[in-house]
Amino acid sequence: LPSTVLWGAATGRAVVASTVGGTPEIVTDEVSALLHAPRDVEGLRARLERVVSDPELRARLGAAAQQDVWARFDAQAGAQRWLAVARGDDVVTP
Repeated sequence: LPSTVLWGAATGRAVVASTVGGTPEIVTDEVSALLHAPRDVEGLRARLERVVSDPELRARLGAAAQQDVWARFDAQAGAQRWLAVARGDDVVTP
């Protein structure tokens, strides 16, 4: 998983990233980030322009990313899910 995407999301920053590696597993396009195809320079430019020019979009993306990352990647929450699986509990992931 790309640590820069995790850290950006965890700190409530709007994420603009390409769909490489585990990025799409961390954030969702138009919900918690703006994603573009690898090597798509025009796509990157357009998404950066959107996020820079729209403070409401930045705030919405950052808040959604932060909430999602803390719910899914928090070590304590992850440990609790693993324990539930080990006990055979029905596990619902966030």
